[in-house]
Amino acid sequence: MRKFFPLSAIVLCIGVACVARAGTAKDLLAAAEFKGGVIVRLGCGDPKLLCDLGAGENCIVQGLDMSAEKVAAARDLIGKRGLDGKVTARLFDG
Repeated sequence: MRKFFPLSAIVLCIGVACVARAGTAKDLLAAAEFKGGVIVRLGCGDPKLLCDLGAGENCIVQGLDMSAEKVAAARDLIGKRGLDGKVTARLFDG
């Protein structure tokens, strides 16, 4: 059984196309006029971007990916940057 948690913050879903157009995490957040809340990144492809999104104030970041290897790489970088708890990466089964 899956658990669902209600979110009381604005959720910014970030797809590959948005990331490609924006360039950097800072550019992406500025383009979205993001002031704070929850960021959900679909696909952990570049773990650096996932961490960069979570480096700012007033947000938490959740990366979701179907690849165990990509999730492991993201978790490794999250730990190295000291972002545990603020940035997370999890397997997503669609």
